[in-house]
Amino acid sequence: MKLRLRFILFFTGGLFLFLLYMGGLTSFVFEHVIPLFTKPDTGSQALFLLTFTEKKESLLYLFTFVFAFVSGGLILSRYFVKPLLFILSFVRQLSKGNYDTAILCKVIFKRGKLKKRYFLYKEVLEDLSHLAEELESVKEERKQLENSKKNWINGISHDLKTPLSYIIGYSSLLKAEGYSWDKEETDNFLDEIYNKGKYLEQLADDINLVYNLEGQQAELPLRLENFDLIPFLQGLVAEVMNAPTGARYHFALHTGVASLPIYADSKLLQRAIQNLLMNSIHHNTEGTSIEIKVLLSEDTHAVIEISDNGAGLTPETIERFNGAEGFLNNSSVYKRKGLGLSIVKNIVKAHHGHIIAEKNPVAGTTFRIRIPITPKS
Repeated sequence: MKLRLRFILFFTGGLFLFLLYMGGLTSFVFEHVIPLFTKPDTGSQALFLLTFTEKKESLLYLFTFVFAFVSGGLILSRYFVKPLLFILSFVRQLSKGNYDTAILCKVIFKRGKLKKRYFLYKEVLEDLSHLAEELESVKEERKQLENSKKNWINGISHDLKTPLSYIIGYSSLLKAEGYSWDKEETDNFLDEIYNKGKYLEQLADDINLVYNLEGQQAELPLRLENFDLIPFLQGLVAEVMNAPTGARYHFALHTGVASLPIYADSKLLQRAIQNLLMNSIHHNTEGTSIEIKVLLSEDTHAVIEISDNGAGLTPETIERFNGAEGFLNNSSVYKRKGLGLSIVKNIVKAHHGHIIAEKNPVAGTTFRIRIPITPKS
């Protein structure tokens, strides 16, 4: 039944009962109470209308009418006015930023059922409850967004300071007066400056990716193509291993199959695996062993495992990385691991894949990526 029709029926019925109540109460008083206050007249009991001018009877008549009107009005307002007053007070509560629906449920429900007095405004109360939940959700999302922005700025600042400190430090050494560096030393300084500059270039690309993925909640566009995953990984590992930053680390690539055709975005997949490899380099000491394994699972998924025997992630970081919530919402994790892991997770997700991190029994961390060799429709 629509609210308008139900309101008309309720109001009409309530008004009828109100008038019936006043008439019944007044009639009872006139027939049974008024005679008790009249005086006999010429041997018979005086009628009320004949003794209307009597002071006591007039006051009793007035009191009866007022009592019937007020009590009837109170009963009627219990089902019409009081719910409206509660609705107005709840709207005022919402306007002040208090979106707790516990008060609403406590007042309008009794033993899990809607109280009769609030039945008339059932749809309005349901809409108010839904509105409060939506506002509370928006409030929580805004709070999380503010925390994410704060962590974002802290993380960007941290990621920028590290390579910039190297660039500034080596540049200062090269500009130092009164000291002449030999060619080998100069080349080493320039190599470090170049590597840190390339890292800043990659960081700029990462910032753009994460902003689109985390801030705008945009879907990562894929440029899918057919390629062989085995030579693809061989070339990628060789590139990282032969770079100045990876020369002091031990790399090993193990493939369970000679060839593994896959249909994926090669550039984004390269970014994801490269980020994991560079993460193992940047956050572990020289001499750390980094191992890459590739195999084809029984459910036609390409499985890529990247593990190292370095310091490894903390259990809290692993739990948060494996969770469904945003990885960048934790500032301490962000400062230690930067943008790389978040990008890896989003790239794998865009391929309808799955990635988990596991702590190795002895030392280090293993990242296990599962990507379908053909994309899901």
